[in-house]
Amino acid sequence: MALAAMAGIASGAACAAPAVTLYGRADAGLLHRTARFNGGTTSVRLSRTGMQSGLHHASRFGMKGQEDLGGGLSARFKFEQEVGLTDGSSDGGFRREAWLGLSSTRWGTVKLGRQMTLPDDFLGISTVRAQGKLSRSFGGGEDASANDMLSYVSPRWSGVQAGLAYARGGADAGETFRHWKGAALRYDHGSWHLAATIDQLTMLDPVTGGSAGYAVRDWILAVRYRLGRIQFSTAYGQDHNGKIKQPADADETTLGGFVPAGLGEYNRRGFRSRNYYLGVSAEWGEHTLGLAWSRSLSNLGQIHAANHGTTPLSDSAQTIVAAQYLYALSRRTLVYVYGARVSGMAYLRGFGEHAFAMGLHHRF
Repeated sequence: MALAAMAGIASGAACAAPAVTLYGRADAGLLHRTARFNGGTTSVRLSRTGMQSGLHHASRFGMKGQEDLGGGLSARFKFEQEVGLTDGSSDGGFRREAWLGLSSTRWGTVKLGRQMTLPDDFLGISTVRAQGKLSRSFGGGEDASANDMLSYVSPRWSGVQAGLAYARGGADAGETFRHWKGAALRYDHGSWHLAATIDQLTMLDPVTGGSAGYAVRDWILAVRYRLGRIQFSTAYGQDHNGKIKQPADADETTLGGFVPAGLGEYNRRGFRSRNYYLGVSAEWGEHTLGLAWSRSLSNLGQIHAANHGTTPLSDSAQTIVAAQYLYALSRRTLVYVYGARVSGMAYLRGFGEHAFAMGLHHRF
């Protein structure tokens, strides 16, 4: 009798408990990547071939859930951690996302904690991953997170949805920014998706840790149109005083420690870039083919000269052409082939890369 009563209590508690979902992605493949720099008297070339985790999407593990509070109100949470399949390493806790929030069918959703920024949710136009992503040329876009963020996303009103976000300090790149302010708007109607986002971050002085006196700001306008099984995407945007994401994901490791003059100097007062994106994808049966082209022009040469008193660098537009083919083995598992070519990488003339990869992706 006592056991039966305890079982009944436990059963009732389980029914009252919030629904929790464990989920994740596992992604790994073989990548061949060759980066080159030809600066006249200096020529550097680095080729790498090996297993890479997260080629199509970052491998991750997480849990999320919600509790129905009645009246259309629910409590929600999400904890998500990135995992490297090459060595089993993690990013040190739930660094992708860790937030708690309240969601109302009438008033919208409020979230508090580390979370993806608004462009990651509102834009949704990239047709190719890796170097083909919007964020490889635009300062904002997918895969940017911020600490200490308070965000609000409205319910949909006749296809229109708005979002606001504010973070006191911190970003993926470390404590280099404070006061992250963001706003986003999207409209969905039939085959059309239109979105606009803007983000602004106060730059920190690397010596004093205080405000550097200027802000990095980026804005993006994006359009997606679906015609049957074909999707067309385009976007235009500008960056001022820097970029939130690294252009073409290029840093000091791209050439094995060799750092070309001007690399990474885009986060400076007066920097500007204009960014363009075109993408198309087509689906037939288990097959999906995606193509993407992006181009970004900047005044990096002028910024370099102003900071070093030397002859300006030869300005170069960064251009990325990328393609990917997906074959669905099931609803959750797919194999992919990917290729990309980058010229004018990080706005440096003579700096480029080509890459080819094939891999396996599974969602659970």
